Amino acid sequence: MALMPIADIKPGMQLAQDVTSQGRTLLAEGSIISEKHIRIMLQWGITEVDIQGEQGSGSLGTQVEQLDEATRAAHEPILQKLFRLNDLQHPMIKELYNATLLRKCAR
Repeated sequence: MALMPIADIKPGMQLAQDVTSQGRTLLAEGSIISEKHIRIMLQWGITEVDIQGEQGSGSLGTQVEQLDEATRAAHEPILQKLFRLNDLQHPMIKELYNATLLRKCAR
């Protein structure tokens, strides 16, 4: 069982836990994921799910925490400016921010 970012999910994987949003169950534990399921999870703002039998690379937030502090500090002011009109507490915006930061730091 591993918590995996939606970007790493592939059709045919099996859920280890229910996927819920705003008190609603979107997909039940044991469901086999399809392309349609991935689209639905993205539309509902789901950023990561538990997958049976997989070893995840960790969430983007975990990967960001592991970045070198100097590299991160060099790029964050630019991203703060780019994301200034967004709610960084929203799960999808936070995920997009983290993905952008990882990409900038990898360059």
